[in-house]
Amino acid sequence: MQLLLLRIPAPCGGQYNGSEGVVLSPNYPLNYTTRQTCSYYITVSTQFVVFGQFAVFQTAMNDSVELFDGADENARLLSSLAGSHSGETLPLATSNQIMLRFNAKSGQSARGFHFVYQAVPRTSESQCSSVPEPRYGRRIGSEFSAGSVVRFECSPGYLLKGSSAIWCQAVPGALAQWNSTTPSCIVPCSGNLTERRGTILSPAYPEPYPNSLNCLWRIHVSEGAGIQIQV
Repeated sequence: MQLLLLRIPAPCGGQYNGSEGVVLSPNYPLNYTTRQTCSYYITVSTQFVVFGQFAVFQTAMNDSVELFDGADENARLLSSLAGSHSGETLPLATSNQIMLRFNAKSGQSARGFHFVYQAVPRTSESQCSSVPEPRYGRRIGSEFSAGSVVRFECSPGYLLKGSSAIWCQAVPGALAQWNSTTPSCIVPCSGNLTERRGTILSPAYPEPYPNSLNCLWRIHVSEGAGIQIQV
């Protein structure tokens, strides 16, 4: 018996429902098709809002991705990105719907994007929204009331991009809010390692590394000590 495996290209646009999911650029993980505009509509239950981040983001400089805090492009613009980003965390939406619009009209192509989203509970006057764990990291703290502090750390080999701690602030006459966005965990290209043990990962790991990189890591240990490397 022979099995024939077919690769189904990621679509240009679509409707996404459920408490979590993934949105991919057209043809991902291959380069996206040029000269098109794709609209993606993400909806979670009404008692939640949408939290999202780009695990991978690489577009031609004149192509962009826009995210709107609502069902269409008339809603507030959450973020607009172009170029190359790694582990990009976005501002938390205030709605249970977001729209993602991919403008690929430059005629040039690149790898595209891998967007991960999940539903998180809404905020109140004395309670901030729940904080997801960063991809390839962990959250320390599970109390989200006003005055609470939540800390973050990354898995070995990853570097924290953003604040290592955020706190929930009470705002008079308004909803409680975090003083900063959730950080992300990225793989650095180069570094100086001085701890007794550590991990080195290729950029964007476990995804394939980008092209045209030149990364250098220096490992320093105490004089007289040896270095053992495992691959």
